[in-house]
Amino acid sequence: MDTPAGRAVAGWRLLRRAESGNALIPAPAVPRMEWPHDPDGEEGSEGMRKYGQAVLAKKLDEEGDFPLSAEAFVEAHGDEPVRLNHTRVVSVADIFDVVEEDEFEDIVAFHRAVGRAMRDHDMWEVDVDAYA
Repeated sequence: MDTPAGRAVAGWRLLRRAESGNALIPAPAVPRMEWPHDPDGEEGSEGMRKYGQAVLAKKLDEEGDFPLSAEAFVEAHGDEPVRLNHTRVVSVADIFDVVEEDEFEDIVAFHRAVGRAMRDHDMWEVDVDAYA
């Protein structure tokens, strides 16, 4: 993947146990980046208590930021980390690379567009159809 997080993966490998037997095999690459702040600090997942859209929502002022352009949001926050699950962290720019909308009228439109993009591009852990 040609994204900042994808490029940062080069050379970083972990080992995991094969599903059958005790052989150790190379695991998928784990992104390691120099983030502008701790992905799990107060600006991030708050100690792994907030993930995905909850981290993005903390960057918004519902009253003052809308309408909001995707370009302006990425310009302000693009290099910041967003924890997707207990092992995966991507940048705001990585998420917005797959968001189709250019502008959001309000926070509901923002969450709908970003959520749809995250679900469509394997950045969402919960199967929303299973809970519908």
